Amino acid sequence: MKEPTDLCLHELFEEQARRTPDALALEDASISLTYSELDTLADRLAAYLGSRGIGPDEPVGVYMERRAEYVVACLAAMKAGGAYLILELAYPPPLLADVVADASPRIVLTQERYVERLPEGTETFVLDEGWEEGLEDVPAGDSRPEVGQDNLAFVSYSSGTTGKPKGIANPHRAPVLSYLWRFGISDYAPGDRVGCNVFFIWEMMRPLLRGATTVVIPDDVIYDPKALIRFLEEYEITETLFTPSLLEAVLNSSGPDVGERLSKLRTLWLNGEVVTRTLARRAMELLPDARLLNVYSCSETHEVAAGDLRELVEN
Repeated sequence: MKEPTDLCLHELFEEQARRTPDALALEDASISLTYSELDTLADRLAAYLGSRGIGPDEPVGVYMERRAEYVVACLAAMKAGGAYLILELAYPPPLLADVVADASPRIVLTQERYVERLPEGTETFVLDEGWEEGLEDVPAGDSRPEVGQDNLAFVSYSSGTTGKPKGIANPHRAPVLSYLWRFGISDYAPGDRVGCNVFFIWEMMRPLLRGATTVVIPDDVIYDPKALIRFLEEYEITETLFTPSLLEAVLNSSGPDVGERLSKLRTLWLNGEVVTRTLARRAMELLPDARLLNVYSCSETHEVAAGDLRELVEN
């Protein structure tokens, strides 16, 4: 039997799905899926991708809003042996065209409202409501392509601030080792509810490897501080990740009762920007029951360092 450190990302998810099939895995504003249901949906889409020629190291474009189907799409790409390719909705048309031309995805998973934005001739499959019903006749593959930790899990593109955007190819080894390392700092269990949107492509998978719930924070909520506080409160989020500037905006928009309103929040990760001592002290005062963890990563890859702000600032 393989050790967790030897498994691919989707294989770790599948093992968890076998352990906790009835636990809530994924939730957004319109859908909730157990581990078993999520695994089944991803398998169905993976079979379709396999029928379209997706195999090891083949990129599958994902061009849609942060929603439950986004997670299904990424899991399916890996289950088919391929890798998910992040195509951001914020890309201006020339950049989107450049990334698609450079990565040459065989197919892009998207929503009907975004199909016309994609370059002409791009093959698409639409993941709108009821999409799975159209795949009922797609036979399951006889065998899954063999992939290992050195095969691609996902591809993301740099921002292009220093020139032309470059595709960053992430093999399974990178997220697997990063996630297992982070579990040693802050772990999950069934019942934990992790709000995900910021750095979504990295954050969405971690809860699904431990039996917790990935709760998708909508794109129209994440940068509306008052709406974000309401969402975290209503959905009883126990962990989430912000940039420091987002945390500052949330604290500026909250009242003195923010700690009470977010009483379920036990862990808050900060990433992407420098955390000032002023912000850290303010957050520690207003969120006295939350563990505040500052995590550092290199470019569009995985985390390499983390520290507890209460220990760092007080020392």
